[in-house]
Amino acid sequence: MQKSKLFNKLLLLLLVLLFISGCGNKAEDYRITNQNKIILRLAETRSPNYPSSQGAKEFAKLVEQKSAGRIKVMVYDSGRLGDEISVIEQVQFGGIDLARVSVASLVRYSPKAKIMTLPYVFKNSVHMWQVLSGPVGNDLIESLLKEKITCLTWYEAGTQGFYNSKRPINSIDDIKGLKINAQQSQVSIDWYLYLGASLVSTKASDLYSALQVRSIDGVEDNIIAYYLSRHYEVAPFFTYDEHARIPDMIIASRGTMLHLSQNDRAIIEQAAKESAIKQKQAWYEMEKEVLKHLHDLGVNIVYTNYQSSESFLSAVEPIYNSFKKEDLATIVNLN
Repeated sequence: MQKSKLFNKLLLLLLVLLFISGCGNKAEDYRITNQNKIILRLAETRSPNYPSSQGAKEFAKLVEQKSAGRIKVMVYDSGRLGDEISVIEQVQFGGIDLARVSVASLVRYSPKAKIMTLPYVFKNSVHMWQVLSGPVGNDLIESLLKEKITCLTWYEAGTQGFYNSKRPINSIDDIKGLKINAQQSQVSIDWYLYLGASLVSTKASDLYSALQVRSIDGVEDNIIAYYLSRHYEVAPFFTYDEHARIPDMIIASRGTMLHLSQNDRAIIEQAAKESAIKQKQAWYEMEKEVLKHLHDLGVNIVYTNYQSSESFLSAVEPIYNSFKKEDLATIVNLN
């Protein structure tokens, strides 16, 4: 009788161990199909025709080509896997393999990303790409690796402007009192507060209706996002001031990359770099087309640069002062 009870207990323990073992391997094995193919998921928050989505699709195509169909990247656009913050968290523990995210969303994981969100820290696009390909960009990549995030490549994300439903913004004083939905970076939040705006956090999917019913007056974003979201229908005043150039990244889960063979990692890395070339081209072409369409639609676009205005300098000074001078010098003084 005792032997029977002991046998039953041992059998139960064995079943429990087998169950736990099966659960433990499930997270890794879901990527391998019956045909020994590898399936990876890539999260993209923008719409299917957005330049970064086009870049992600090119990346997926190149991976499949270079692996002779053995590796497939499934692109989930339009935020189907969550917003950028939740996506990055899932990338960290391997729930999502790959993602396209803004550097602004990575500030909480690396303080080194914060300096890239400063207003007018980059003189122009050429200056930004010099910085990203140099020590500053490499330092950020290394710091993210410690957070289980692998940077595969940089994507173009244009310049930030802002648009509103009330009036043209001809000076910084015109921003005072506006209810703005700003980018979710502390630098952007601080800047708008210093300028006298009120900040209202709204989900991206709710922005159109929020502008329509005037629960918010304006939004900070780039001109392509403005056009594709059709926000010009409810907020016809766009300020093209290029106050921030915040690049995007294609990131990968460190766990996923380590799980792949060295050859497969090389395929993923090379495909990402090659996709960035097409993504930049798609961005520049679409930006030109969008500006033309908006002009034809009669949208009021104010082209300006606040860098030399006294109001701007006063607003941005405390933000710049929160950074070490030597850190700023590595970017600002780069020729």
